[in-house]
Amino acid sequence: MAKIIKRYQSTIYGPYRVAYVRCGAITAVVLAGYVAMCRLLGSPIQTPETYGTDAVLLIALILFMLRYRKSLPDEKVTFKELMLFGLGMTLVATFLYGLFMWLYCGVLDKGQTSLFAEARIAMMESPETGGAEAQVAIDHVRHYSAFDWAFIGFFRSAVMGGLIAFFAAILLRTEKAPVKDARTNNHELKN
Repeated sequence: MAKIIKRYQSTIYGPYRVAYVRCGAITAVVLAGYVAMCRLLGSPIQTPETYGTDAVLLIALILFMLRYRKSLPDEKVTFKELMLFGLGMTLVATFLYGLFMWLYCGVLDKGQTSLFAEARIAMMESPETGGAEAQVAIDHVRHYSAFDWAFIGFFRSAVMGGLIAFFAAILLRTEKAPVKDARTNNHELKN
C-alpha cells in the first residue's frame, strides 16, 4: 500500500488548515441551529444523528469545498488537498457539535436524553427480540448519559462526514497528481 501512495506526488496550493477550522466552526453553528430549530418547532430530534444533520454536513462540505477551490490560484486543487480540507472540517464541525449536544442534553434540556433513549429502545424492540439479553441492552440504553449521546452524535456524524468528504473530493478536484514511474526511479538509484 505504501508503494501505491508514494507513486503519487501532490502539491498543496492553499492554506487549507485555516480554512477548515473556520468552515468547521460555521458548520457546527449550523448543526446546533438545526437542533435548536427542531426543538422550537415542536418536533425535537429523536437521535443525535439524523438525516437532517447529514444533509447539513453534505451541503456544508460541498459549498465550502467549492468556495475553497475558488479561492486558490487558477482553481487548482488535488484530491489530497480537498480530502485533507474535508476531513479537517468534518472533525472540527462534529467535535463542536458533540460539545453542543453534551451541553444541550446535560444542561439546557435534560429530558432530551430520555427522549433519545426511548427512540433507541423503540428501534431495538421487535417481536423477534426478547429474553434476558434484550432486556439488558434496553436497560443499558436507558442509563446513557448526556456525554454518551454527545459521543454518539460526534462519532456517527464524523463517519458520515468522512464519507461525504471522500466522494466530494473525488468530484470537485481539478487536478490529478502525476504518477511517478517507479522503474525509472529505481534505475536512477542503482546507477
